[in-house]
Amino acid sequence: MKRYQRTALSQYILVGLIIIAAILLGLIFAGVMKRIPFEDHFALPWAAGRFWLLEGVNPYEGVSQARVENLLQESGFMAELPDQTVFTQPLLNLFFYLPFSLIPYPISRVIWMVFLTLMVGLIGYFSIKIAGWKLPTSKMLFIVLLLILWLPSTFVIFRGYLNPVIIFLILLGLHLLLNNQDTAAGFVLALTIGSLPISIFILVAIIIWSLSQRRLSVLTAFFSGVAFLIIISLLMLSSWPLDLLRVLMDVFQNTDWLQTSLTQLAGIFPGIETFLNIFLNGFLALYMLYLWITIPKKPDRVFIWKALIVLVVGFLLNIQSSIYLLLLLIPALILVFRFISERWQTAGQILTWILIFALSLGSWLFIIPDLDFSNDLPLPWLSIGLPLFVFVGMIWIRWWAIQIPRLPSEFS
Repeated sequence: MKRYQRTALSQYILVGLIIIAAILLGLIFAGVMKRIPFEDHFALPWAAGRFWLLEGVNPYEGVSQARVENLLQESGFMAELPDQTVFTQPLLNLFFYLPFSLIPYPISRVIWMVFLTLMVGLIGYFSIKIAGWKLPTSKMLFIVLLLILWLPSTFVIFRGYLNPVIIFLILLGLHLLLNNQDTAAGFVLALTIGSLPISIFILVAIIIWSLSQRRLSVLTAFFSGVAFLIIISLLMLSSWPLDLLRVLMDVFQNTDWLQTSLTQLAGIFPGIETFLNIFLNGFLALYMLYLWITIPKKPDRVFIWKALIVLVVGFLLNIQSSIYLLLLLIPALILVFRFISERWQTAGQILTWILIFALSLGSWLFIIPDLDFSNDLPLPWLSIGLPLFVFVGMIWIRWWAIQIPRLPSEFS
């Protein structure tokens, strides 16, 4: 009984410290947002959800730009709306914002930033777990902290994108899948269906692998979850698919928005831009098809490598690839770091930490002292160079990751 009481007390203390830390972090964010200009991608979905819930206004028709801009001015934050001032996401994604829409904008904006910070930290944690990198708790927490302080992470948190939530759900689903929690994994992955440009490649890989492994509970839970979300969304707003299609046709009237990372790379060579664009994207599309075809009936260590490189190739093939999707690369990058540090021992560990510091803290050198998140960050070495580095690194460690069986001591 005494032991149980001591454990309970320590848990209360831990929860209390977490709540205090979250409040302090929120106060810091509230102060910083009044000093640093940023483009707010949270205000529009928040307003769409609020007007829908409290005023019965269609999210795809009734978001008043003037009202939202007034809210931004009244908050005191140095925020501005993006160029696209209409809600262009499926209603399934709006569900993530609805709890925040019931809270006044200044408070909900701060809570959303704290929430995204937690999501980025969990992305780092589950990336280390999925990669199987055995690290002391202190080093693991330090890497998670550096990931949160990484420029693309901070950029995403300030702008309020939903992407960290979707990427976290993908990694959580993979983690549950590898731990044989198939039903939970299926339901978690179903929550990503509203962000198919991000999740489609890994979802196809998981569906094919689950079929080959005869783990039908994954598929049952996934498709049941998707069906439930679609039915609920149609019951709440039956016209949303057609409304969304109409909005998308109005916003995306040409193909200028089709910009993969490889399209940006081909743009460096204007003389052969068209050929290089088709060749590079076509090659990676065929490679993605190869990964899907060869993933059935693979053991866990092979599935992990293939799933993580699918995330990398998926980033390179994303039709609107940008710096705010770089969190997709973290699991594969962690796997590369793991094998560098394990295979080269001391020299590898030193090189790994140099690379970690260079990526996390060194990324800030390109924008300090002109700190401004109201414009996109033109950092091709990050949006193009980093994914290519991770892709080459994954190919380089393939033999170690796939061919060498794990020692009994590596199983836990």
